[in-house]
Amino acid sequence: MKSPVIADTSQLTIPPDERAFIDRLRGLSIIRVVLVHLGLSWFYPPYSQFFHNLLPVLFFVSGAVSYYSCLRSNSGRRYLFRRSLSMVGPFYVIAFFSLIVYWVLTTTVPGFDIGAILRWITIIPNSEDTPFPMGQIWFIHAMVIIVFLSFPIFLMSKYSVVPLVLCILASAVLSISQQIFDINDYFYIMGHNLYQGMVNLGFFAFGALYYRKMEQLQAGRIITLLILSLSVVLFNIVVLNVDVNMANHSYSPDSYYLSASYCAIFLVILAKRFINYLCNSLHWLDAFILFYSKHAYSVFIVHSFSVFWLEQQFHLTDVKTDPLLGVIKLVLVFLISSILAIPSTWLSKKLTNSLQNIVLGRTTSTIPEKSKVGIL
Repeated sequence: MKSPVIADTSQLTIPPDERAFIDRLRGLSIIRVVLVHLGLSWFYPPYSQFFHNLLPVLFFVSGAVSYYSCLRSNSGRRYLFRRSLSMVGPFYVIAFFSLIVYWVLTTTVPGFDIGAILRWITIIPNSEDTPFPMGQIWFIHAMVIIVFLSFPIFLMSKYSVVPLVLCILASAVLSISQQIFDINDYFYIMGHNLYQGMVNLGFFAFGALYYRKMEQLQAGRIITLLILSLSVVLFNIVVLNVDVNMANHSYSPDSYYLSASYCAIFLVILAKRFINYLCNSLHWLDAFILFYSKHAYSVFIVHSFSVFWLEQQFHLTDVKTDPLLGVIKLVLVFLISSILAIPSTWLSKKLTNSLQNIVLGRTTSTIPEKSKVGIL
């Protein structure tokens, strides 16, 4: 399936300064994921629960990167295989690596049967299948669904952004339907939750739309969109009297979660200049953030093991009442996750690139990619 040709090749890449911002957002988002799993969202509930609304920034970033990857691809088959492999390949490698490390440290592994193996292969392992909590795997499963759903939308949007806008609106309608009719359970097929991928597709599409129409989406229009989204949030709280605890809305996103998450994305976009200035001024901070951007996928998976191991071996569970222990746990989780992420990233890239070259051969794209980025 040959992709339609775009004459102006400058449209096929994200500008370098924007690419730097995307890399920083990815790194900051992964740091946020680790902090949330260390208890950040429970620090001062229900207000600290709004940190959940920063997760869709990862969908936003992935949508922007995937959109231009689709534009550069020579064929739909190549694009879908590469994007799929960039998601499931590292997951298998890093998950297996984590199991090996877990076995070395504890000399135990979870029991496996045919059902467990199939759930691992299809990226829906349950709590009994995993040796330590890996609840964040839902994101990877949702991304697989999103990539396939977004492919025809990206193809159509090469000539008009209308498909991207309709995709965002469809996501909003879906979230409203969930709020009214509780439709999430109807989207389970053989254990696969399709709803999460479909409803989060809107954030993915907005990432593509923003960088496609960045000149039109300046601060004034972003502020207008922010006000509209904030109005929906307030309507949910004041008029509909929803449960303000965002954790209760994140698994099956409704209009309350979606509107609050768009608020978070719009605020991040408005803070672009400040984020770039801060990173350009503090080189050590930029290096720290970019490290977690480079190893985003690995840290996304292995940090759960770091948290679990410290809690099991050193009983660092309830550290709310002891700030010093809380800081020690935080530092150790980041340190252990960073150490494990380096070989995980190296190994997953080696194996997935080798498999890609075997199946597809060397890329023949005329548009060079400065860096290869997976789902994150």
